[in-house]
Parts: sequence; C-alpha cells; structure tokens
Amino acid sequence: VDIVAKKNNIIFFCEVKTRKTNTFGEGWESVGKLKLDKIQKVAETYIDAAALDTDVQLAVISILKSGKNEKIDFYPVN
Repeated sequence: VDIVAKKNNIIFFCEVKTRKTNTFGEGWESVGKLKLDKIQKVAETYIDAAALDTDVQLAVISILKSGKNEKIDFYPVN
C-alpha cells in the first residue's frame, strides 16, 4: 500500500505503479489478484485496529512518465 487517503468518509488504500514507457503494459496491469488480496487484508486490519466505521475503497494509481509529460490514471478496484 503506497497511499492511504480519506475523502468523503471513504478511506482509499492505493497502490501506485509508475512506468517510463508502456512497452510492457500500463502500470495498473502489473497489479494482480495476489497483490490486491494483500492490500485488502491490510485495509481490513487497519479498519479493525482503528475501530473505524467507514467505507473502504481499493485503487490502483497508474503513472506513465515520459520526458516532461505525465499521464496519471486512477482505477478503483471493486
């Protein structure tokens, strides 16, 4: 988990993947089921330990950085 953020009573647990090119695919494509399962477990542990009553959203932030150009995409995970 790279970023934990809160907005509108939703806590987001985000994995960030950065690429210089998309030759080997977009960053988000490298986040598989195993990684998402680990993020889900971290989120559940955090919410339980803090005794929070809030919604949780997993997400992947994919960054393509080419020279001075950047493309940032946010992919919520259901």
